[in-house]
Amino acid sequence: MGASTGLAGADMLGTMLERHPGDVPRALRAWEAKLRPFIEFHQGTGLAMRRVFVPADRTEYRIRSVMSRVMGTTLGRKLLSQRQHRSKAAQMKTVDIALT
Repeated sequence: MGASTGLAGADMLGTMLERHPGDVPRALRAWEAKLRPFIEFHQGTGLAMRRVFVPADRTEYRIRSVMSRVMGTTLGRKLLSQRQHRSKAAQMKTVDIALT
């Protein structure tokens, strides 16, 4: 999410500068207010996802192993896909942070 967030944030900064011509401090405050919730959400999920990609202990490794086996089945893929599409993370990935 880092690269795409950087690009979206840069675009939003340009938008805020256009909305507040000649008032850079106000544009920066508006930019921060819009971007901060999105960034904080993804920072929090990044820590949780670390366990999936880089297990720190045997328990996390076992969980990753079980998830890999479940994802190897048709039913497992279907159930996890449905759960993922309803998740807050999936909703946040579709948010257009530059609107409004």
